[in-house]
Amino acid sequence: MCVTCTDMAVLCGNAAETCLAKYEAVSLRAPYCHEMALRIILQSIAGHAARYQRFIKPLLSISADFYVRVFVCVKTGQNRVKELATKLANVYHCRLCGTFSLQPLMIKNRNLYTVGSGPPVGQSCDHCGGRHAFCGPIWSAPIHDVDFVRKVRESVLNDSTVFPNTRQRIDGVLSVVSEELQDQPLYYVGDALCSVLHCTSPGFIPLR
Repeated sequence: MCVTCTDMAVLCGNAAETCLAKYEAVSLRAPYCHEMALRIILQSIAGHAARYQRFIKPLLSISADFYVRVFVCVKTGQNRVKELATKLANVYHCRLCGTFSLQPLMIKNRNLYTVGSGPPVGQSCDHCGGRHAFCGPIWSAPIHDVDFVRKVRESVLNDSTVFPNTRQRIDGVLSVVSEELQDQPLYYVGDALCSVLHCTSPGFIPLR
């Protein structure tokens, strides 16, 4: 199933109350808001699927231009539906320095599910003393299937008749997706970190 959303202002925190009404999650204006938009959509789809004893497996999730798009595989399985709560988390974001922490809704230990403990942060930020914004829940599990992305990329590159006008852009997007860390939700922006630390931003190549 492919789902496309164009209301980026809502998903990126300009209208958090509308986002809650539409997607059952509170959005936030933050440097990682586009990835958060993808994760908000995934948790919304997963929640609706769970009502019908179905679960989802994200295949590819991208943010491009003025929209976000997710490709998911919908499957049936009551036991897998129960795992949904372990794939959702709330986010605590420091409004001053941008540090964030995730709070899982539930944790699975063998076959037992327990409610997540927390919060993972104090009343104020441990790094700068700033106040935290609270948002979510978001999908905290991987948002791509690496094998699926690899197969799609190979298919596009090996057949020049497929998407002849956009092959280069598709390859670029899929290349970036394949290099992302699968077990690390959200991200930090280097320039923003250097601004908080009052240091010069290093070049991109040394960072790699």
